[in-house]
Amino acid sequence: MSYRVSILRRAQKELGNLPTGAFERVRDALRALAEEPRPAGGKKLQGREG
Repeated sequence: MSYRVSILRRAQKELGNLPTGAFERVRDALRALAEEPRPAGGKKLQGREG
């Protein structure tokens, strides 16, 4: 099962400002989250409700 990862428009703008190599690493990591939303070694965010 594949999930959908949504990125806010303002985050998309920030991603567009990254150097090419960094952008590609972030892009690949986001795509991987769509396939496996709870990867091994992932940590739950602290201090967030919901």
